[in-house]
Amino acid sequence: MDGCLREKRLCLMDRDAKFTTAFRTLLAGAGIERFMRSIKSECLGRMIFFGEDSLRRAVREYVAHYHTERNHQGLGNSIIVPASSQAGVHDRR
Repeated sequence: MDGCLREKRLCLMDRDAKFTTAFRTLLAGAGIERFMRSIKSECLGRMIFFGEDSLRRAVREYVAHYHTERNHQGLGNSIIVPASSQAGVHDRR
């Protein structure tokens, strides 16, 4: 299964029992489940969206914030994309 998660973009589980503990552990090890909890609690759960465009805009802005501005405890309170490599990150709209 090594590398297969990099090719996938979405995995909606909604607490479905068919997803095994081993599969959930694999996702957690790749950091995917933690990201979903973060975006739900820090972004999606705090806003009302009026159409797909507003949702996409909010997700795009959150992902930029998540990578370039937000400290991550699992990474020793560091930022995923350090300031030296942030040039042009916010210009990808």
